[in-house]
Amino acid sequence: KAHEKLERRVEERTIELRVINEKLIKEIEERKRAEEHLREAELRYRTVADFTHDWEYWETPDGKLRYVSPSSERITGYKPDEFINNPQLIYEITLPDDRVIWNEHYHNSLQVPNRRCIQFRIRKKDGEARWIEHVCQPVTDNRGNFLGVRASNRDITIRQRAEERLKDTLSLLSATLESTADGILVVDRNRKIVSFNQKFVRMWKISDSIIESRSDEKALAFVVDQLDDPVGFMTKIEELYNRPDSESFDLVTFKDGRVFERYSQPQKIGDAIIGRVWSFRDITERRKAEKALRESEQLLLQAHKMEAIGRLAAGVAHEINNPLAIINEKAGLMKDYFELSGDSEIKKEKFINLIEAIFDSVSRCRAITHRLLGFSRRVDISYDIIDLNGAVKEIIEFLEKEILFRNIRLILNLSEELPEITTDKGQIQQVLLNILNNAIDAVDKGGIIEVLTGVKDENTVYVSVKDNGHGIPKEILKHIFEPFYTTKEKGRGTGLGLSISYGIVQKLGGTINVDSEVNKGTTFTVEIPKKPKDAKEGKFD
Repeated sequence: KAHEKLERRVEERTIELRVINEKLIKEIEERKRAEEHLREAELRYRTVADFTHDWEYWETPDGKLRYVSPSSERITGYKPDEFINNPQLIYEITLPDDRVIWNEHYHNSLQVPNRRCIQFRIRKKDGEARWIEHVCQPVTDNRGNFLGVRASNRDITIRQRAEERLKDTLSLLSATLESTADGILVVDRNRKIVSFNQKFVRMWKISDSIIESRSDEKALAFVVDQLDDPVGFMTKIEELYNRPDSESFDLVTFKDGRVFERYSQPQKIGDAIIGRVWSFRDITERRKAEKALRESEQLLLQAHKMEAIGRLAAGVAHEINNPLAIINEKAGLMKDYFELSGDSEIKKEKFINLIEAIFDSVSRCRAITHRLLGFSRRVDISYDIIDLNGAVKEIIEFLEKEILFRNIRLILNLSEELPEITTDKGQIQQVLLNILNNAIDAVDKGGIIEVLTGVKDENTVYVSVKDNGHGIPKEILKHIFEPFYTTKEKGRGTGLGLSISYGIVQKLGGTINVDSEVNKGTTFTVEIPKKPKDAKEGKFD
């Protein structure tokens, strides 16, 4: 019985050993197949990784590097064997400031079985710093056993630098947009607000809720009630939206008196239109300043005219005294006729001649005063067809007494072929009066002043005033058209005459030039267009 019991136990043990052996053989075969699959997978991985542009490696669970791709040398300067022989080399070449990033990632990559990505900087073998984008993925067998980590490293230095430049550009653009004095609005093709600056919001007093909606239609509905002409405002907007490639500039006026310049142009990327840019500039204060400046200029111009008229007073007094003396004489004669004739009939012919002489003298006085008033009363430019030679002669008549008193020889060379021109007679006469007054002051007694007119070309005529006075030094000549600049004695000039004359001639579309030589004299030449481009008969502002 003991023998049988022993045989049974041997048989049972033999069976157990056979089962264990079969399992062992099966596990060995499975392991061989797994190792074969792993070798095949590794071969495929190597085959791909060897030719990839990125730097690849495979790290085993014990922290060793099983494989490093050849691209490691191009990216880092270190050969694959250097990494395999020193698994800590990756950490060592990571810049000190970024090692915390690497350590945290490395620890997590062993704990969390998910694909992970980080960016950090390394120092290449030659000392150059490069940006690396690192992506790693845990590797397991078909039973889920952890086999290590496969990693891919890409040099993103160029991309990183481009992103930094883009950030700088966007920052600069944003700062520029916010610092500009204009309100800026950018709307896409679907009429959605894609960009704006705070100046735009403040200018149009748009609420946060409306601007945050990014709806161009809501913004327009809010602002139109502020405008003088909401229909015209919307019509222009619809016109531009229907013609995406158009540009536009106009003025927008508000009920509260504000005035905006509105400029719009398409937003393009290459040749493709992707939206529209609107720019608004508040010119309210500028318009007020321009109006005040125009009013000041008019007052200044009028003051200068009054100064010129004051200078003319002596000549005008002589001009009016002569006809007044005739009037007085003829009236006295008429009185004598009445007193001496008694009841006899007055000689009709003699009486009529005396009356006609009175009328002639009155007409002379009226013509003088009319010329004087006509010169003094107007400030705005008014274009008319005039005879330039006649305008010159009228001004000379004003100055004739002073010229004779100073024993100045006046030479007139007025072209008989001079055509009529379209200009402002009063303004031209003011310029000529100022130039002639300067010439009179410049010459000594017995000096010479010559006035010439002529045709420069088919579009331009000229009038020149030439004197043989002391001349103007070159260092002074360049300043003579500046306001308040004068070389005259204190109390004899304001320094505004030539400055105002320069402005008048420019407004009339002409030019004023001066040529001077010390101790030889000065010539002022005023060139006037026969008809300015913007000339219309009547008032011009």
